[in-house]
Amino acid sequence: MPAVIDTMKVNDILSAASPRGVAALANQYAAMPSLHVAWAVWVALAVVVAFPSARVRRLAWAYPVATTLVVMATGQHFLADAVAAALLVWAAWAVSLALGARGPGLPTRAP
Repeated sequence: MPAVIDTMKVNDILSAASPRGVAALANQYAAMPSLHVAWAVWVALAVVVAFPSARVRRLAWAYPVATTLVVMATGQHFLADAVAAALLVWAAWAVSLALGARGPGLPTRAP
């Protein structure tokens, strides 16, 4: 993407601008999925479960949206990284519920 400026490359942070050897074949500082976005989605999900207020629940989702915009604008992740992170958190949430986890307001599962 020519319009995206990779801040680590421009400022040569941790030698990102001039990788050598095998490191030149991949971005050593990016992750797939984006753990920045995964953390933000996890926090938003925890807030949604913990707070009954619809306003707070809607506001909680602003955090992962803002995080996604920032990591994409700084060239650290692509949209696919963010989508994969959100899907990973949702899958982990679904598995935890299937295994009997519960939160406030969620019914307990009989053994």
